[in-house]
Amino acid sequence: MLLIHPSVAFAAGSYVIGWQDEYLTGVAVRRLGTDGLLQDAAPLTISSGALGQRGLSLAPSPDGTSVTAVYERFDEGPGTWRVFHRRLALECLPRP
Repeated sequence: MLLIHPSVAFAAGSYVIGWQDEYLTGVAVRRLGTDGLLQDAAPLTISSGALGQRGLSLAPSPDGTSVTAVYERFDEGPGTWRVFHRRLALECLPRP
């Protein structure tokens, strides 16, 4: 599986790298330290499903303790793409 359309933000002392998969079935993030080492045992899935997730964009909060993830997800009801966002409090994410 290819991981495409990356997005990167820096917050809480690490890089947060996000992507969508080639089949549009999910968007995920993973943290990378300034030393180049991965800080998470596995990617954190932001959204997943068979109908489609795409267009992930990451931005740090003004205080630098969290990252906002904005992405599109296909909404079956009206049959259209909708925009969603999630705030990721980085200090609360599990470490390996």
